[in-house]
Amino acid sequence: MNFRVFFQLLPLVTVVMIVASTSPVHAQVGEPSNGGNSLLHAIGWQTFAPDPNISFGISDRTPDSNSTFDVTPVGTHAGVPGGGVYLSGIIGSGASIQGQDGAGESKNNRFLQGPTFGSSTVGSAPFGLNIVDVPEADGTFPAARQNMQEVSGSSWRFKQDGGLVGDFSIKNESDYIFRLERIHFDARSGNENSAVDLELVYLAGNPDGVVDANLIRADNGNELQNLKVISALTFDPPEVKNKTVSVAAALSPATAVRLGPGDLASFRFRWTNQWTPFAESQIDNLAISGTFGFLDPNNSFVGIDPVAVNLSGDFDGNGTLDLQDVNLLSEVIQAGRNPDSYDLNTDSFVNFDDFKLLIEDVNYLNTWIGDSNLDGQFDSSDFVTVFTAGEFEDGLPVNSTWQTGDWNSDGEFDSSDFVTAFIAGGFERGNRNAQEAVPEPSSIFLLFWGFLWGLALRHRNE
Repeated sequence: MNFRVFFQLLPLVTVVMIVASTSPVHAQVGEPSNGGNSLLHAIGWQTFAPDPNISFGISDRTPDSNSTFDVTPVGTHAGVPGGGVYLSGIIGSGASIQGQDGAGESKNNRFLQGPTFGSSTVGSAPFGLNIVDVPEADGTFPAARQNMQEVSGSSWRFKQDGGLVGDFSIKNESDYIFRLERIHFDARSGNENSAVDLELVYLAGNPDGVVDANLIRADNGNELQNLKVISALTFDPPEVKNKTVSVAAALSPATAVRLGPGDLASFRFRWTNQWTPFAESQIDNLAISGTFGFLDPNNSFVGIDPVAVNLSGDFDGNGTLDLQDVNLLSEVIQAGRNPDSYDLNTDSFVNFDDFKLLIEDVNYLNTWIGDSNLDGQFDSSDFVTVFTAGEFEDGLPVNSTWQTGDWNSDGEFDSSDFVTAFIAGGFERGNRNAQEAVPEPSSIFLLFWGFLWGLALRHRNE
């Protein structure tokens, strides 16, 4: 039977959709640094702790700024020692397979203590960040400048006799995708004998190594090429450059780059062209910024703020339970993943049991399997909704969502969805809290198929 034809015979109806809440989530990086993006997040270092186990190198696992601090973190990866955060980072030892750590900390307080991470242009291209606009690593806001010119100083030193190469990494500790957008840093070539050429490159992952980086191109799903140059600068010493780099723009063709849940990206500063061993160059005010989100059924990126996710089942973090949360849970089930934040019944598995709980439980959506328009009832208007979408047994793999007929979370709209819905027993029962006497689910199932058969006969006789 062609169900689309059947339902074209139905009278026109008005389908009332429950629209997702538009209440804004709070900005994590303050204006004007967020450039109009209230979902922007960043971590950054103003100071650079030396490694106590070596003579000169840096090993700093504690960013001074971190907009993702959450006292009640949600998700699988958020249990970072020292507090809940959704981004973590390392400088030097541990940041990559090699763990290059430069030549240690420089405490000269006469330079590189500016008020910004990267570019001095804030809120517009090239999108630098005011240090005071990025909350501190313990969630304190407004933040503070920890490096004040002529008062205190801490930068990352590079020279031939200690090391001209230094690595840093960022890790996505959330259950969402992190779109890594920009890298911000201040750099200085000290004098005519210092290194004058600086490259920032990506370090590809190695599953057999200590660190398996995995920064993915959005256009083809491949990891960035090892030693891909993200930025290249040449100095005329003594010179300071405040640089903000768009990672997407550095690629060819340009494309967004993403870190999946639990993935990290490693980068390297590589100074060259130095004339004497002891001449020094420095890096300071290093930060990484970007946006968290998820991919919708059309593979488009939808930004969210993970810090705002505090309602169980509110997977998109908009402060309400809605259609998008249902579809996000379906996608996780189809992917075979088991993140804690999606495990609503806390049995360590994310499956149809959690899906059913989200739909039916009084603490969640409190409606019926089959309520495609989420108006609180499962009735003929839901059939209009799903058949109008035209995805019933369309032969396309995993292309259906809750509102287009996927009621059992397998990504398809077929007869199994009707079986699931009618076994649940909500057809024509009104709101879930209603107490009216109704036919048993099996009887309703027969009535429904009788209804479709009647439509078929009617269509045949016309």
